[in-house]
Amino acid sequence: MNNLVASYRLELTTVNALNLLIHNYRRQDIEYLRKNPSFDYAWQMYWHGDHETLTIDKFWPVWAEKFDYQTQAYLLHYAMQRYGEEAYRNIDGAADWKKRLDQLLNEQHPDDSDAND
Repeated sequence: MNNLVASYRLELTTVNALNLLIHNYRRQDIEYLRKNPSFDYAWQMYWHGDHETLTIDKFWPVWAEKFDYQTQAYLLHYAMQRYGEEAYRNIDGAADWKKRLDQLLNEQHPDDSDAND
């Protein structure tokens, strides 16, 4: 696995899980997340309680500017519970794909040491 990916595997996986949650949330997810007062406030004020309004483009600015660390941790914890396994598979699959691509480039261009950089 690429050293950089390996170093940040948990962080990448957690962000991937959060993205999966925002792209695939269900009514039950929103009900659970609204138990957090900051998320509930954002749900009402920024997304107007509308499932169609909560998109990834509208989620990240609220994440960065409005949610405190406790709310962020709450969301990340829930995202990892729901999508952690899938997120790990996605990260590992991407790393395996990169390894295979590097191998193919090395096979096709064995004299070019910069082919896979």
